[in-house]
Amino acid sequence: PLYEALVPAARKALGRDHPHVLTAVINLAEAYTTAGRWEKAVPLYEEVFKASGKQPAMRAVARPLFEAYARTGRFVLAAE
Repeated sequence: PLYEALVPAARKALGRDHPHVLTAVINLAEAYTTAGRWEKAVPLYEEVFKASGKQPAMRAVARPLFEAYARTGRFVLAAE
């Protein structure tokens, strides 16, 4: 619940592509994956992956994104 409240507030205060916001988004996605809520994690990982063009340090999110695709049956996306 904390990350679910933090992410929208951080986006509003700092902007979507700020490194602190992206870190909070990753933390929320990881909390969802730990809870087995892969469908909720996918769009968050995608958001960070798309922002990684502007924030190269965020490219490490590729591996958990591909795992989330595989766990949600999106094997074609995982293969791309």
